[in-house]
Amino acid sequence: MEVSMNNTSDLSGPIAQLIKHQSNCSQSVPPKPQTAPPVLQKSSWTGFQGKTLWDWLHVLGVFLIPVVIAVGSIWFSVQQNETSQTIALDQQRATTLTTYMDDMTELLLYENLRTSKADANVRVIARTKTLVALWQLDGERKGTLLEFLSESGLITSSRAGPFEKSPEDVIVNLEGANLSGILLKEISWFGQSIGNRGTDLHGASLSYANLKNASLHSVYLHNANLLVADLRDADLSYADLTDAKLYYANLASAHLSNASLRGADLHGASLRNANLSNADLSNADLSAANLQGVNLEGAYLKETGVAPEELAKAYSLKDATLPDGSRYPSKSYPIPGHQEP
Repeated sequence: MEVSMNNTSDLSGPIAQLIKHQSNCSQSVPPKPQTAPPVLQKSSWTGFQGKTLWDWLHVLGVFLIPVVIAVGSIWFSVQQNETSQTIALDQQRATTLTTYMDDMTELLLYENLRTSKADANVRVIARTKTLVALWQLDGERKGTLLEFLSESGLITSSRAGPFEKSPEDVIVNLEGANLSGILLKEISWFGQSIGNRGTDLHGASLSYANLKNASLHSVYLHNANLLVADLRDADLSYADLTDAKLYYANLASAHLSNASLRGADLHGASLRNANLSNADLSNADLSAANLQGVNLEGAYLKETGVAPEELAKAYSLKDATLPDGSRYPSKSYPIPGHQEP
């Protein structure tokens, strides 16, 4: 039997009530609205509105990666270029030194340089080649060149005996030479340095020479001519400068600890802030010398004739032997106004 849902009037009883209830429920439930899929909003002109953090990181990565690669390539090229220039400069300096030694050897063997007269052209040529080469070399190669000249007897006196030579009695005059930063190799004995005692520069003519920052530890410069030489910050510790001519030389901040300066001419020299601790300055001429801030701890100053007011400028006089032979502090030779650090 078929029952019509629209004709409930013909039915009665519980069945009719049930059908009527179901019909009312279906009519009371509103239809479920259909929602449209979300639409990503875009900026009217940039197109980046609504981007997430990961989206931004992706965008930045796209731009930054090529930039980083480009910068890295430029840096690598610069470093490679600097390395190539350094290698080329080192090779050039090596060639300069080799060529110089070959040329000087020819002058010695075939042009009689060693026995030439003071005004001979061969000496002029040798000096010119030396000065030009020194301008082109680094500190270590300058040291090699100087040792070559010393071993060849070209920059030291040819006279016999260290006390009979004269700075003028040299074959290659190094007046005005550029020896800044020169490094003389130290001699070692069973792994322990004993200084540059093989480098003999006695009587060398080095007036007006540029020896700034030079490493001349323990070098033998007895009676050397260092007039108006620039020795700022040079290492002359343990050097033998006995009777050396240092007239108006610039020794500011130089290291002269334990050096021998006996009888040296230091008239007008600048010793400002130099280290002369335990140095022997006996009979040295220190007239008009600048002693501001100099370290004279343990120095031997007997018969130097330095006035007390000049010594008062020193940084330290601890245990120094004063001009009258007494030990600082001394009642016989008071230093007014001086205070030890």
